[in-house]
Amino acid sequence: MGQGRVVEEPFEMNVTKFLQKKYKLILAFTIPLTLSPILVFFNDSEPAKCTYVLLLMAFYWVFLPIPVCITGLIPLVMFPVMGIVSMEDVCKTFMTESVILLISAIIVSSAVERYNLHRRLALRTLLFAGSEPKRLLLSLMITAAFLSMWIMNMAVYAMLFPIVQVLVEELENKLARTTGMVNSAYEQELHKNGKVTRDENALEMSAVIEENCTGMDEQQQKTSHPGDVTRNDTKGPSRLMMCFNLGLVQALIIGGVGTLVGTFLPLVLVQNLETYYGPSAKPNFGEWMVYAIPTQIVCLALAWTWLSTFFLDLGQSILLCFSGRSNCLKKKQTVEGDIVAVLRKQYDELGAIKWSEVVVIFIFVVLIVMWLFEDPQFVTGWRSWFKPGFVKSSTFTVAVTILCFIIPNKRPSLPRCTHDIEKFEPLLDWQYVVSRVPWDIVFFAGGGVSLTVGIKESGLDLLVADKLDFLNSWDPWIVLLITTAIGALLTEFLSGPVYVGLILPIVYVTAHMKGIHPYYFAIPITQASNLSFCLPAAHPLNAMLVSFKVVTVPTMAKVGVMLNFLCLIITNISMNTFGWKFFDIDTVPAWAVIDLVNATTTVASVTV
Repeated sequence: MGQGRVVEEPFEMNVTKFLQKKYKLILAFTIPLTLSPILVFFNDSEPAKCTYVLLLMAFYWVFLPIPVCITGLIPLVMFPVMGIVSMEDVCKTFMTESVILLISAIIVSSAVERYNLHRRLALRTLLFAGSEPKRLLLSLMITAAFLSMWIMNMAVYAMLFPIVQVLVEELENKLARTTGMVNSAYEQELHKNGKVTRDENALEMSAVIEENCTGMDEQQQKTSHPGDVTRNDTKGPSRLMMCFNLGLVQALIIGGVGTLVGTFLPLVLVQNLETYYGPSAKPNFGEWMVYAIPTQIVCLALAWTWLSTFFLDLGQSILLCFSGRSNCLKKKQTVEGDIVAVLRKQYDELGAIKWSEVVVIFIFVVLIVMWLFEDPQFVTGWRSWFKPGFVKSSTFTVAVTILCFIIPNKRPSLPRCTHDIEKFEPLLDWQYVVSRVPWDIVFFAGGGVSLTVGIKESGLDLLVADKLDFLNSWDPWIVLLITTAIGALLTEFLSGPVYVGLILPIVYVTAHMKGIHPYYFAIPITQASNLSFCLPAAHPLNAMLVSFKVVTVPTMAKVGVMLNFLCLIITNISMNTFGWKFFDIDTVPAWAVIDLVNATTTVASVTV
């Protein structure tokens, strides 16, 4: 191994840590004092009290004087003391049915990780794609997006990152031999130090990621490891290196909103709808997938097209193919052997498929089918077999979770009864699950949903909607475009769940005033708030790319701005076309009716 060194962190992460180290106590105490005039001048106003709590939590989430999950506990103290929400009602928001669904799904998906099923799927897909860079990039992005629909994106990233580094190294080595020159600063460093290979370095990076992939406070993750050979000279990372790593991260971000359990933002939306309107307001798993996956596919196709155009000269290749002067087939044959050999070697190291893998595949497929057919629109779902309102998708998910701790990870020899019960090991054990599940999401999610309860009970949502009354004169698509654009912009600097939790109660009232379905605003805003491709501070995966020196910040920004714009347009078009008919936006459901009688009096008294 080479000499160990600490990987430099992006500027945004250094600023956050500097504030935490130097001014942690000052921030923790001065922020509440700075906001205290709100309570002094409006001491009898519940909306003002709720505004104080909202701003306090927002500042704490941004500057992190205390952990983000602990910030989520603030409503448990402030709302009961201020007389906004009772202690019992606030506590109910910290363990909802949606949180149970997410945690259970993460536990089941950890079985997929434990037995390397996601790695087997990824290598098999890449082998099928061949070795042409554009096809390889497309295969990588499809695999990453699909896996991130069911498994935490940090875990998928930790698994795919070493594979990407090996693929890029082989492509660059071939390019160096065929052109007679080294293509990147990484290759120059590799030739200087022949003792360290890229594969070893990639595995070390993967170990660093896996150590920290379960925490919610992701900006505080460690990014140091020994033997880092990704240090660059002034030339920086190669175009291939940046292309494949950006493609990996962008696919993970896009794929996360394909299901309700793929990332944290759909959970925030579901919890907000449940808290604000009641249990009937939540979209079921099948509804979300039928609407979200087509949008996800289009965005993924645009991301691949843009990356291929920016880095791999896709436009030039198309022109050459039409002109008959393309030699892409010859180039493909020259690199096919080594790339496929590397992938085949890694796949063969996994060995033959085992009993535990077969069982996990079966369990996971059954679970997905049950999610999809809970209450589909075209046939009667299995939920109708039970007492109405009692059994939901989370019920079956918890049942599957329990089975993972009962089913053995080795095939029992029942006919001969020779199975040693003392050596029995289930598919999952509690120690492994504890290390994989981000338990602090309970506090983080509960804090965000408590804010929604406080905003509704205090009348702050109606007050803000009254101040924004001019929006009622605008067409709904204009309001949607503005709110989604603000979400896509702010989440480059602010946490997506924070923005979604703050804006949703306001757009619910706006939807009521316009006489349309609340989904019209709520779902696209949630999707747009996940579009964080431009800056390292926008997403932990972006920060890791910069920390590991595989992507430069200017390139990330250039590529991300265009992709943000394209995905934002697709998100709006999707809701105004397919989504309008699918959710019957013109019809306001019975559960979405808001009682404005008492709230109007509150708004009027506060305004005066």
